[in-house]
Amino acid sequence: SITLRSINANFQVGTIESAQRVAKFATNPNAAKKLRLDALDALTNWTKPEKLDRVVGRYRELAERAPSITTEALSPVLTQLLTDQDQEIQSKSMSLTRQMGITVPAEALLALAQDAKSLLGLKIEALRGLYSQRYPKLQDLLSAALDDPESEVRIEALVLLTKSDPKQAFAVAEKILSGEKATLAVK
Repeated sequence: SITLRSINANFQVGTIESAQRVAKFATNPNAAKKLRLDALDALTNWTKPEKLDRVVGRYRELAERAPSITTEALSPVLTQLLTDQDQEIQSKSMSLTRQMGITVPAEALLALAQDAKSLLGLKIEALRGLYSQRYPKLQDLLSAALDDPESEVRIEALVLLTKSDPKQAFAVAEKILSGEKATLAVK
């Protein structure tokens, strides 16, 4: 398709402006998901391009590029990508930020952590990100996460609570273990 070739052309040029165009396209909810994912894939490989052309498969050696290009291109659209309606776009975006070492804005992480529809892994990554950023209301967020329907989220919340406030974590663990509703798996 023409759009795929356009993404690839921008990838080959490799400038900050071309990376910004690709990042902006990835945020377009009206574009086909496959093409949006391809745009994110191009950004994932931006700093170390493969030797084969992404569309036609011909040998095309491109020089490595500075990681700052991808970081700068993603920064203005990162929150939009991480809170996209499509969970595959969210997941690919989170993976890209982790690979590039980009600090995710706290508001985006908070939205992911509190969204009941977020993928399990995204929720956990969001909690970890907020912990590492020393989010000011982390204790309240972790307390709410302890009531999450998913046991993995509750476990991660308890682990993070143990790191940030061991006394409170001990009290919560004691309450969980003594509770009648606690299953053997939780205990």
